[in-house]
Amino acid sequence: IALHHSARPVQADRHRFFTPLNGAVVFDHRVGYEHLQGIPLLFLTGVQLSDATWEALMRCVEEGAVLVAWGPLAKQHAFPEYDSGVEIHPRGEGRIILTDDFGYGQVVGEILPLLGRPDEIRYRFEGDRSVVLRRVTDNEVAVERNLP
Repeated sequence: IALHHSARPVQADRHRFFTPLNGAVVFDHRVGYEHLQGIPLLFLTGVQLSDATWEALMRCVEEGAVLVAWGPLAKQHAFPEYDSGVEIHPRGEGRIILTDDFGYGQVVGEILPLLGRPDEIRYRFEGDRSVVLRRVTDNEVAVERNLP
């Protein structure tokens, strides 16, 4: 909640109950490979990152992940020539997308097939287990479970 000078909360004109995140998980700057392996789309942002986490991310990319990385942060670990805009670097089976704006059309176009449906949140667990929350209306969600 943002506060303005009168200390009253400023709220968006319209809130929606359902905001699809498609199984988003957030890790800190020290996450290891054991937590990242098998994730097809990774975002890297922030101000610091451990060398071990950078190495884990590179291993995931080698294995086929797409890493969308905040260019100024990635520059600290590799890509010293990065200045601004969008750069795509194939690596192993995957690719690294460097950017200074995650909303650039080129970035979105590269990752769109990995984002999932705009009306659902899907959580996958080990094996074939999953839970899908699908938007019916702004205030109603259908739940589909596959938990054998």
